[in-house]
Amino acid sequence: MSEETKSQAVSEEVSGADTVVDTKAEISEFRNKNIELMKEMDALRSQFKGIDVEKYRELQELDRQKRDKELIDSKQFDVLIEERTKHLTSDYDGRLNKLAADLEAANAHALNVQKKYDIETATSHALAEFKINPDFSDAVMAMVKSKFDIDNGKVVAMKDGVVESGADGGNLTIKGFIQTLPDSYKLQSQGSTARGGDKMNIATQSALTGRDKIAAGLAARAKM
Repeated sequence: MSEETKSQAVSEEVSGADTVVDTKAEISEFRNKNIELMKEMDALRSQFKGIDVEKYRELQELDRQKRDKELIDSKQFDVLIEERTKHLTSDYDGRLNKLAADLEAANAHALNVQKKYDIETATSHALAEFKINPDFSDAVMAMVKSKFDIDNGKVVAMKDGVVESGADGGNLTIKGFIQTLPDSYKLQSQGSTARGGDKMNIATQSALTGRDKIAAGLAARAKM
């Protein structure tokens, strides 16, 4: 192996190692953020613990009815109409906002399902096709998920808000991205050396078997 080839191999090893380290750091940061969000959610739940929401709504409705009766008894119909209109508008806006939030959540869930299926499936196929070392499978999967996303129903790599192009001039694909990973990510095959050794062992076993047969035949003739 020439000095230039050795230098290139070492460079690929270092580059691959740096990428794995960066990916591990990103995964750790993502995990820490999730832990912080879970703590915030637990704190919010503790604030409303023990509150009967349905009972609270019933009390609000009773209070509103009491207020309406007071306005009717005092013949303040303009104020009654104004307050009822505000109440109905607020109720309508609340329902509309809830529907919008539910729709957004449903769309986000559908996008996550598509992202999980399309991206993870394509990554799994590419890992097998390019013989990526199983020890790096999780790291490569994390790299792909951080780089690729769903845009208009298609899996694309986004860079600075622009769809990234591949070596062929088209959109960069998961397959194309994994194909360009350094050799340090891939299984190192024994190649022809191992196969040659296997062939030599088979040939040796065949020769020994032949000699055994000859020896057995000579021994049988000697007894005749």
